[in-house]
Amino acid sequence: MINYIFILIIPIFIFFIRKYIFINKPKIKLIIRLPNWIGDTLMTYPTLLALQKSGVNFLCIGHPWAKDIFSGTEIKVITSKQIKNYWWLYKTCYNLNPKYGLLFTKYLSTLLPMKAVGIKTIGNNYFSDIR
Repeated sequence: MINYIFILIIPIFIFFIRKYIFINKPKIKLIIRLPNWIGDTLMTYPTLLALQKSGVNFLCIGHPWAKDIFSGTEIKVITSKQIKNYWWLYKTCYNLNPKYGLLFTKYLSTLLPMKAVGIKTIGNNYFSDIR
């Protein structure tokens, strides 16, 4: 009888240890898709600073030169040459699993991967959840 109780309790105990003790990393709440042009990306800097000062946990996705632009700051940027590839953006968003996505672009190729993952999007696109 006692063996059966331990068989039932041990998996539950291991689940709570993994969830609340060992895997206690901060979750990315907001993912930001940076614009495709350097000048437009520079104009997003005040918005990124305001988000950073307010304490929002966010991560930016952009072109390879975006990492160089924000290298002097504490803004986290994921870059790739495949940034315009639909499947690359889908896999990146799926792995990060944020709650919201802020789009500084107006293209469907940046909106659809986030919608496919189930992220609520904010942007100047007709199909965005919040405008």
